[in-house]
Amino acid sequence: ADIGLIYTTFDIKEMIDETIAMLSVQAQQKKISVNTDLGTIKAPYISADRILLQQAIYNLVENAIKFSPRGETVLIKAEKDASWMHVTVQDHGKGIAPLDQSRIFNRFFYMDDEPNFDNRGQGLGLAIVKSIAEKHGGSISVESKLGIGSLFYLDIPLHRLEGLKKSS
Repeated sequence: ADIGLIYTTFDIKEMIDETIAMLSVQAQQKKISVNTDLGTIKAPYISADRILLQQAIYNLVENAIKFSPRGETVLIKAEKDASWMHVTVQDHGKGIAPLDQSRIFNRFFYMDDEPNFDNRGQGLGLAIVKSIAEKHGGSISVESKLGIGSLFYLDIPLHRLEGLKKSS
């Protein structure tokens, strides 16, 4: 079922901090520190579907924690320019093979070398992120090197796409 967006104006820094708090137990269990670099955003308010955008960021951070070795650091950065909100999530996990990088946003995709079924989830997390980004007129992409880690880029336009129904 295709769901519409419910736009509200909210503080992106506050929402990212909330998202990290939701994942604090998982991070603590693996001794992973989740750090943020949100200092450059002068006006942190954006207009988007807060619940869906928070779900997208949650999925990215949860994956970063899940696929990082114990004791590592996950870094979340947010930057805003005239037209876009750019959120990046960086981990120091095992990385994603070049062949898989174009497929990880597909529904039910698992990396072939993931032996631990508990770590696999349902293969929907990144597909959901992609769907949320695209509903907003944005995008998700990844840069990754095997043995070094991954950097996910979530880009959301600051201005609502014309023609979208306004929620009342």
